Amino acid sequence: MSLYDALIIVGHVEDQLLADDLVRGLADLGYRAGSVIDPHPAGASTSLQEDLIATDNILVLATTRDLSARASQAIRQAAAYHKRLFLIHPIESPGEPTRAVHPPQGPSSARPPALDLIQQAQAMGAEPWCVSIHLRVGPRGTDLDLRELVAAFQHQQSQVHLHTQLLVQALSWQSHQRSSADLLTGANLDQALQWLVAGSETSPPRCSPTPLQCEWIAASARQADYPRVQVMLAYADEDKTLPLGSEGTSIIDGIRQLLLRSGVTLWDRQFDYQPGDDLEAAISRATEACDNYVIVLSPQAMQNASCLQGLLFALSMNKRIVPVLLNTVETQSLPDPLQTLAWVDLRGAKPPLGESAAGRQLVQTLRHEADYHRTHTQLLLAALNWERQQRHPDSLLPKADLAFYQRWLTTARQHPHYPPIYLQELFISQHRHQASPTRRDWPKSPWQGMTQVTASLHQWLSR
Repeated sequence: MSLYDALIIVGHVEDQLLADDLVRGLADLGYRAGSVIDPHPAGASTSLQEDLIATDNILVLATTRDLSARASQAIRQAAAYHKRLFLIHPIESPGEPTRAVHPPQGPSSARPPALDLIQQAQAMGAEPWCVSIHLRVGPRGTDLDLRELVAAFQHQQSQVHLHTQLLVQALSWQSHQRSSADLLTGANLDQALQWLVAGSETSPPRCSPTPLQCEWIAASARQADYPRVQVMLAYADEDKTLPLGSEGTSIIDGIRQLLLRSGVTLWDRQFDYQPGDDLEAAISRATEACDNYVIVLSPQAMQNASCLQGLLFALSMNKRIVPVLLNTVETQSLPDPLQTLAWVDLRGAKPPLGESAAGRQLVQTLRHEADYHRTHTQLLLAALNWERQQRHPDSLLPKADLAFYQRWLTTARQHPHYPPIYLQELFISQHRHQASPTRRDWPKSPWQGMTQVTASLHQWLSR
């Protein structure tokens, strides 16, 4: 529940009268409104930051007067929280001078300082939703014409309100050292994921999620479906710092943020590998548990042992491979399996990736047949667990799940690119107490397919 529907930032003491009129006018229409004044009232129950976090709409009086330090701080923080910011441009009703609107100090062409602050925040990566409103005012607060403002409040109101609720919860998760107890579950998680996906599919202007909200929702989704992830992101260490366009953000961070903002869970060695663990085992387990192996192609990646190990393992398990082209790579220098795949070309891409053709292509590729690849991974993980438990009967599927996977397996055998592997077939066959599959093209052991791919890749590496 938001503390305020609207919070008015008062940048100068002479604007306080107009802010008071706005608070009263909005209250008459049923909105909870407050104002940020300087200094904060003694004994106030909440801080400025708490007020900003728990408010759906931030109103900034866009006059040309100098802003107080407190107002400047509030505007920067609201922008960093990706709040919906309304720049209120007060104008007088014809023939009706008003005490709440004063001639600007300085040249008539002077820009509102608030606008400069917002643009500075945007240059540093903040993504507030900025809306300009021309507010006609008369000599009394009752003469405020709030129709344009109220209509703007109602646009995407539910999305904006959910942004506030999720921001409050994400910051609580952060303050509790990212405790698993603060992660989303069930219907709340479904709602948050739908909010993320809807935002990624909506053209600006929109209420953009903050990086913290994306990380929190992704952590919640990962816990709910552990150990499965939708993407394993593989890249060479040398490519981590390559810039995205002329911005300071690296292209790897840009890809990561694009995936998180699209509600995609991922495993990234930079964040998910614990130093001291067996790296080879970590990569193998992560590859087993991913629906898609996204490899960032570059000359460095084609020489990177971790990238090639994961690629080898993903190919052996019929994972979907999604190559992302970062730098020009000669086709003939790639392993044979990569030469025929469609690439996502990020060469020359600029931020934000979500608004670029290549970024949208990557997300659409991952969403295509997403249910099929999720089931492929779930059955693979169950089969691998059964194999590692020496094929103990206790590791077999419950009857309710078995029927679902049997239906999937019937369809999957006809898939042109990502059919089931032998181990998945063998695992399901044990439930029916029938002989193991005898198709002529199956390998003779669960791991022979990997051996064949290994030989192919080693042959390529020795060229």
